[in-house]
Amino acid sequence: MAKGCPLGRFLKTTMNEPANRINYGTFLRDLYHKRYPVLKSHRLLRVEIARSEPAPAQPEILNPIRRGTKRKLALETEATSSKKPRQDSIEGLNQDEDVEEHNEIPSVEHSEVKARSPEEEDVEEIPNIVRAESISQKPEGSPATSTSSEDEEVVGSYEQKEYVDDVNDRIKIGLVRIIFERLAKEEMAKIERDNVNIKDLLFFRSISSTCCKIAESFELPIQKLKLVIHREYVEIKIWNNQNSLTILEYHDSDENDGTKYETLAAFDFFFLLRSPGIQLARLGFKIAPFEDKDELCYTNVSLLRIIVGLLKRRVDERSIHLNKLAYMYSREDVFGLGRKPRTDYLDEIVKFMKPRILECFKLRTWDDTRVVNSEKYRDQLALAIAEGENEQLIGGVYLTEQWKKATRLDIRDKLIIKHWNYFADFKEIRMLSLSPEDVNEAQSDLMDDRKQAYTILVTNSLKLEGIKTELENIGEFSKDPNSPNFEFPLEFTREEKDGRVFVTNISSNRVQVTVREIDQNANDASVDNN
Repeated sequence: MAKGCPLGRFLKTTMNEPANRINYGTFLRDLYHKRYPVLKSHRLLRVEIARSEPAPAQPEILNPIRRGTKRKLALETEATSSKKPRQDSIEGLNQDEDVEEHNEIPSVEHSEVKARSPEEEDVEEIPNIVRAESISQKPEGSPATSTSSEDEEVVGSYEQKEYVDDVNDRIKIGLVRIIFERLAKEEMAKIERDNVNIKDLLFFRSISSTCCKIAESFELPIQKLKLVIHREYVEIKIWNNQNSLTILEYHDSDENDGTKYETLAAFDFFFLLRSPGIQLARLGFKIAPFEDKDELCYTNVSLLRIIVGLLKRRVDERSIHLNKLAYMYSREDVFGLGRKPRTDYLDEIVKFMKPRILECFKLRTWDDTRVVNSEKYRDQLALAIAEGENEQLIGGVYLTEQWKKATRLDIRDKLIIKHWNYFADFKEIRMLSLSPEDVNEAQSDLMDDRKQAYTILVTNSLKLEGIKTELENIGEFSKDPNSPNFEFPLEFTREEKDGRVFVTNISSNRVQVTVREIDQNANDASVDNN
């Protein structure tokens, strides 16, 4: 730090000060290094000031006014003609001649050592799991980028706004933010690019828009990233290149200063996802399983909408390098009571992934068995079953280029509908079960001019007798269906009118289909010989 820097004088404890004097710069620097966010640090500073500087019984009166003097006019004249703004005004920080005065916060003498407040005791502890904190105060009437919707306003608040100062504060929150920003910028300038601490960057990002932009320039050592939505909190799981796991938790707390914990989690998840140069082996979106203590209702997944909004605003489509995408559906849009919320954002998320690089989709449906069978949802369930809408649809993702260019599909889930025509582009499909009818339909619907082979892997074993009944009249088995030797593995051949021959190799947990063309030259020779 340069000699004579006002911030340096503010942060540096004067060596000649008595031991019982507390320097607020040192106090704030300590909170910064413990990674407390600006708003919480300012609240703790208020506690320290209130404890250290009890308010006087009567305010000191300067420059008494004689009767008849137009003091109001004099005050107005001083306010307009003074070259320097008030030292406790944030505006003073923007003028070089006033920064020094504003930053020189005096130390305060204590006549005795007092017990530390609960808030100060809290300063001494650094949680093992990162606690999400509020990072901005949005000004009223903040305009949205494209619409005036609440979603747009939330998405827009990702880039931090200036804090709103309270005129009654001894030290304004704006000054605290400036101090934290300068400390963070100094610390980020020293970070080695191959030794990045993700938790530190998330803290730096939350301080100001300037720090956010600097933090976004770092390449993060992330191999796998997973968002887990619980009933009352959110987890972000991060695996680095050495497969070491870091877990971040976001809970509802007064320390969030009115910002929903789901929003804070969405912001941090997006920050991690859009890291420059990131190459993810796996990205996951999961809803935590239902627990006995949970209310019989669906889990709120609205933070997915915020993540999608951030992606649309700040990331180019087809730009994220990802190999495998895991996504869990919620059926609240089917069984939800009253206004059914949108819960499927897969088709919008996948648009930001690079086609061909994204090789595998893993799809699941949240197990809502106890919810839909409860008294509250019973009528909705009966109606959905009657209308044939109780299964989970794939949604519009099958129309995307990323879906069509992928090669592997994992739908080992009892609720996802088997739309075979949606699966035509995959070479390998994993399923929980496969009925004999499914084997027949898959053989017909999965094959087209784009693909000459596919494999279906099944968790639950196929039924031999069912396979025999379903297929024996439309093709030929390699073994006599009526012999004792008719057992897995089997080969089944079916010839189509267009000249293609389907050869299906069937075992108890595997169906492999290949297509071969009939040798047209051999057919022509056969015709000539006849």
